[in-house]
Amino acid sequence: MRYRTGGAEPGAIRWGLVLLLFLLAPYLGVPSVRAEEETPTPVEEEEPVLEGEAKKAHLKEVKRLVKQLKDGKNREFVARRIELMGTEGTRASRDALMQFATRNKNQQYVHHSLRALAQIGGKKSVEFLCGKNALRSKHFLVQHSAAEALASARDERAVGPLLDVMTSKRTKIKVVGACALALGQSAGTDERVVDVLFKYSRHRKDTIRSYAVEALGYLATDEAVARLTEVLEGDKNTRVREYAAMGFGHTRRSDVIPLLKKALSEETAFTVRDACMRAIRMLQRSP
Repeated sequence: MRYRTGGAEPGAIRWGLVLLLFLLAPYLGVPSVRAEEETPTPVEEEEPVLEGEAKKAHLKEVKRLVKQLKDGKNREFVARRIELMGTEGTRASRDALMQFATRNKNQQYVHHSLRALAQIGGKKSVEFLCGKNALRSKHFLVQHSAAEALASARDERAVGPLLDVMTSKRTKIKVVGACALALGQSAGTDERVVDVLFKYSRHRKDTIRSYAVEALGYLATDEAVARLTEVLEGDKNTRVREYAAMGFGHTRRSDVIPLLKKALSEETAFTVRDACMRAIRMLQRSP
């Protein structure tokens, strides 16, 4: 039998030294281990591979959900069911929505499905939204819905595909605009996005210039505010000035309200004045 002696044991001494170092870490310039453990870098986990009975059950559930959507006779019911699947956000719901949206001739259903996939999010949803059945589709309405969905997803993984589609000469103007807005909301600090939005804010086509100017608002930088001010005060096109005012609203910066009030006092076009007032109200409500 071992008996305790009056001196401290080696284990106790070691723990005492560890505690002392922990307490002195802020003063010694030693990084805190606990602080690092409390702020882990978020990493999206890979989905487990389904095999055997789990795979059969998953495919069965996907098939059931797709059939439920296809058999729906009431359009409002189908649309609400799609939205509910997006809220549920299950793996089966996601896979069913991707199947249902693929080559679906009902544009309304496709639109709702893409929005639901954006709500679910994750790598596979974003890949689908950026793929040939969505953003890279041959149908511009599907492309437009995909770009709008990606704007709500705000996922940086979509930046490359959005830039490719936006800058393609074959892309229709409305889709270019939707891509610009999606980029502004998804990656306003990405240098590629900043460069493209500033470049397109000087585009010769008024409609494209309008969308790019509005998208600049999401960047909310001093440079973006300066460009919006320049457009609001000097662009000859009414629509472009209107979208510049809308862009100010997206900045969430209360310090730009005086700029909008100044424009409001000098502007004569009703649509621009209205956009200025709406932006001011939006900024006044912003936290």
